Amino acid sequence: MIAFHPWDQHSAGNDDVVVLNFSNTELGMYDIGLPCVGTWIVCFNSDSAHYSEQFDNFDTPAVEAVRPGRTSRVAHVGVAPYSCVIPSQDQA
Repeated sequence: MIAFHPWDQHSAGNDDVVVLNFSNTELGMYDIGLPCVGTWIVCFNSDSAHYSEQFDNFDTPAVEAVRPGRTSRVAHVGVAPYSCVIPSQDQA
């Protein structure tokens, strides 16, 4: 799995994170760090049946990033095998 935060001008409420699963196993509720606390809506799920009826439509609900420590922000994200999800905190 790879997760990264592409950004030019970071600001709370205007962020995306790309999460890629390169394995043949689903990663259900995998912990990743996010740049901001709060609710993150999955705006893209490459395993969605919206793109093809042959896809499994792995459930990727919104996630809540919390601050369990002083500086970290953690969320539990599920990703289907060989798939990509993009949680977004875009408020626009």
